[in-house]
Amino acid sequence: MLKLAYNTNGLRNMPLEEAIKQISNHNYDGLEISLHKQHFHPLDINIEEVKKIKSTLKSSGLALSDIATGCDDILSDDKFEPSIICKDSIGRKKRIELLVKTAEFAEYLGVDVINFATGFKSDKVSSNEAYDYLKQGINYLLLKCPNTTFALEPEPGMFIEKTEQAINLINEINNPRLMLNLDIGHVYCCEEDPILSIRKSIPYTRHIHIEDIKNRVHYHQIPGTGDIDFYTIFKDLIKYNYQHYISVELYHHADDWNNALDKSIKYLKQIEQHAREFSSMELVQ
Repeated sequence: MLKLAYNTNGLRNMPLEEAIKQISNHNYDGLEISLHKQHFHPLDINIEEVKKIKSTLKSSGLALSDIATGCDDILSDDKFEPSIICKDSIGRKKRIELLVKTAEFAEYLGVDVINFATGFKSDKVSSNEAYDYLKQGINYLLLKCPNTTFALEPEPGMFIEKTEQAINLINEINNPRLMLNLDIGHVYCCEEDPILSIRKSIPYTRHIHIEDIKNRVHYHQIPGTGDIDFYTIFKDLIKYNYQHYISVELYHHADDWNNALDKSIKYLKQIEQHAREFSSMELVQ
């Protein structure tokens, strides 16, 4: 069975402990903790708070799929800044410090995957400079955090926004602990042939974000309400034996969280069932 999780950024208006309980109540297999000031800030949290989170997770019966670090205001009011590719070396160090601290807490919580994005390239930075900053930062993280897999998420408009760019970087760095965080919706926003891009990405993928998209606009919709062909995608995930978590990411629906939680799990479970029935028919033939 495919393992479905829910990202806590879709429940940002309630305490993290309550968010964990609500995800458990809706029968997800796991959850993805997303960095947010009101939930989990690695540079502003103490070990007692983390122990409480660990205890709540254990009581819930949910697995922690990973920790997502894409919060846009975790380090400043300037969205996604400072990034790992920003011009200012102090800013880059601040971002890397955040990722290192996240990896340390992730290990304590029993998960070895964190995902991250590159941020936006400033006009003050050339593409070559940004690429060098990115490689330097990633290589440092891989050295500093030997027990953590870093999953790079292509994000619309950011320096790395397409799966092919991420895969090229993964191949260049050539470390098994640098993999892809495949966001299905982002692929539909940015790529000419989404199904083919997803298919090519599966061998490199350590974690998946899932949401629906309408008209290629980057606005996270409840699965089943947009244009994405989840049936074909799930058939491919089953065919290529994807083993890791698929996290529903619906931060645009934080005010409608109960409906989003409920509809997403029901729809995706139904799609998986149909995809498996098709796969079984293929085997019989």
